[in-house]
Amino acid sequence: MTPLSKDKLNLLFLSIIIISGILLYLPSTSISFLNDEIAFIKRNQVSSLTELANLFDKKDYDGDYYRPFVNFTSGLITIAGGYNPVFYRIFNILLHTANGILVYFFILSLMQGKDKKDIISLFGALFFISFPLNDYSVIWHTDLFDRLMTSFYLLSLIFFIRKKTWGITSLIFFLLALLSKEMAFSLPFAVFLFSWFLNDNNRFIKAIKDSIPYIFILLILI
Repeated sequence: MTPLSKDKLNLLFLSIIIISGILLYLPSTSISFLNDEIAFIKRNQVSSLTELANLFDKKDYDGDYYRPFVNFTSGLITIAGGYNPVFYRIFNILLHTANGILVYFFILSLMQGKDKKDIISLFGALFFISFPLNDYSVIWHTDLFDRLMTSFYLLSLIFFIRKKTWGITSLIFFLLALLSKEMAFSLPFAVFLFSWFLNDNNRFIKAIKDSIPYIFILLILI
C-alpha cells in the first residue's frame, strides 16, 4: 500500500477533526437559548452593518470588561441569525472546530522535524475538541469571548513560530486576542518561553527581543 503524501495526510487528519467536532456537538443545535444569552445578543444587536463600529465604544455586556471585538462579532452574527438559537449553536460548533484545527497546526509547528508529528498533532486536536469541560462553553453563546480569544491566541503563536515571514501577522492576531478577552495578556510570556526553547544560541537575548513587540502592544492597551 502506497503511503499517503504529506498534503493528503493533512487533508485526511483535518477531515477527521472537522467531522469529529461537528458530530460531537451537533445535538446542541436543538437546545434553546440559555441563561443570559438573549440579554447578551440584545446588548450587541445592531440594525445595519454601518452601526457595527459603535460596538467598539461599549464595554462587555456586564460593564466590567472592554472586549470590543466580541461585541463586534456578536453584532455581526445577530444581523445574520436574528433570534434563531440554531444559528448560534451552529456558529459555536464551527468556531470550536476551527480552534481544534488551529491546535493541530500549532502542535505541528512546534514539532517541525520530529517523528510522528502529524499523528501527535491529530490526537492533540481531538483531545481539545472532545475535552469534557468544553461542553458548556461551546454551547453557551455568551462565552464567545473565550472562543475568539483562543482563536487569535493560537493564530498569533502559530505565526510567531513562522515569524520569518509572518511576524507582523502574529502581532495583529495578538491585538485581536486582547480585544476579545484580557486573559490574552499572557501571550508575551508564552512568546518568551517558546523563543527560549526553539532557539539554540543566545536563547535569553533572543527571547527578550522576540517578546518586546508583544509587550509594547500590551502596554499601549493597558
